[in-house]
Amino acid sequence: MDRGAPRCPPADCADEVDLELIEAWLQRAGFPPAARVDGDVLSVPLRGPHPTFRLHLQLFADEKVLFLQVNDYLRVDEAETTGAIVMLLTQIATINYELLLGKLQLNPRTGEISLSAELQLDDGLGFRTFAAVTDHLARTAAARHPELLQVARGGAF
Repeated sequence: MDRGAPRCPPADCADEVDLELIEAWLQRAGFPPAARVDGDVLSVPLRGPHPTFRLHLQLFADEKVLFLQVNDYLRVDEAETTGAIVMLLTQIATINYELLLGKLQLNPRTGEISLSAELQLDDGLGFRTFAAVTDHLARTAAARHPELLQVARGGAF
């Protein structure tokens, strides 16, 4: 392999990733214009059956990590009983075991449950990878939400 050859066309690969590039790639991937939250977090609504879900993207430049998180997803207080909370947390652990990309996580302070993934940027980022990860998170969030909500409401899935 010739290490001097470009990995992909410059419009599709970036050695340096910044918020402006992420904004442009979000639009290229079909998302509406991103809103800035707290100055350094980009937020866009997810396409699909759950219009309240939002994808937040935060760049940690020093660590060379792009953190992607589906927010407004679920809250542990939506569980109707203590038993439902236990079953919800068990279902989250089961889903996390099954997922290769992305993980459900619980914020113990707020009770918010989100779906997230991290992209390591040591070698840059390609648009195809970016688009695949954002699409995967959107599809996974939509597909897994009904079962998690049903478990939270005390039902089995």
